[in-house]
Amino acid sequence: MRTKPRPARLVLSRKEHWESVRGAYATRKGLRVDKLRVLLLDDVLTTRATLDSCARALKQAGAAAVLGLTVARVVPGWSPTGPQQQSLRETDSSRRN
Repeated sequence: MRTKPRPARLVLSRKEHWESVRGAYATRKGLRVDKLRVLLLDDVLTTRATLDSCARALKQAGAAAVLGLTVARVVPGWSPTGPQQQSLRETDSSRRN
């Protein structure tokens, strides 16, 4: 469970995101995870900070192993319509000259 409130801003830098989740998760009192293997599921992998923080809390509570699985991941700098694709084309054409 989350023990620190989420930041008010929706868009954070990588550093801000890591700082916002560091120590932000803990296991509930009485939760028994001793020597268990735990699978964490996350919808989108952005910086790995959330999975890292949750895994640390579970390991501290006694989990034998923690594995993370995500459905999708963010590719930094990629945009389906944006300038990143244009700049790649420009880079390719400049290499040819």
